[in-house]
Amino acid sequence: MVNPTVTAYEGSENYIFVSYAHKDTEEVFPIMESLRRRGYRLWYDDGIAPGSEWPEDIARHLNGSSMVIAFVSDNSMASVNCRREINFALSKQKPFLSVVLNPTEMPLGMELQLSAQQSVLRYNYRSDEKFIEKICACPDLKCCREAAAPV
Repeated sequence: MVNPTVTAYEGSENYIFVSYAHKDTEEVFPIMESLRRRGYRLWYDDGIAPGSEWPEDIARHLNGSSMVIAFVSDNSMASVNCRREINFALSKQKPFLSVVLNPTEMPLGMELQLSAQQSVLRYNYRSDEKFIEKICACPDLKCCREAAAPV
């Protein structure tokens, strides 16, 4: 099991909401750690306070985010919560980036939602560095990066 070293951002600066299936943790957390090292502020469900109302906290952080990255996989498409997060973000017209972890069969409604969005296909990159560079090239991420962050 991956030991997450990324703390969910809490503050008043712009941040990225990260949507992922817990079954994809081993693949997603290293990507999140790489983004965090590059100075991006990330919020994910580890930031939910114990005893708080889960849907309310998720919706509040999604609504307050400046950008959403959704990690798409068979696991996330099987997750009602992941699909709700994606639908909510798109309905709020949040800047959105889908990162498709592997070739994924999507429900028709989700395929319709995501077909208008440019995606990064993880499985097309042999180099982790090139893959992360592609994610970081998304112009909507810039506002979620610390000013003094390393390049």
